[in-house]
Amino acid sequence: MKRAQLILYECLALVVVLVTGLDVWWSIALADTLLQNELNPIARWVLIWGQGGNGFVPISPYAGVAWLCAFKCVTTWIVLSVCRYLVREWPKIGWAVLSGVTAFQLWLVWFLLVSP
Repeated sequence: MKRAQLILYECLALVVVLVTGLDVWWSIALADTLLQNELNPIARWVLIWGQGGNGFVPISPYAGVAWLCAFKCVTTWIVLSVCRYLVREWPKIGWAVLSGVTAFQLWLVWFLLVSP
């Protein structure tokens, strides 16, 4: 990867990481009502699973939120690792995927902070 491409990749990856951080912060800030208000069905499943839906007694009433935050961090790392691989091996596909992920994250910021 050329220097300019590497800088662009890192800037886009930084946007993705910062939005994930905001999303995790928002999840923690709204922990008391997150399950009632969560719109993402996968996130709802993780919350329920972490709150005892896994057959284990939860460590705390917020165990589902902790699992969800961990899930968000790990999946963000996986997505960015795949994007880095794609950008190196198949640049056209990689940049398209990374641009799409970044666009989705920017939409998420708008959804969390601006939309009614």
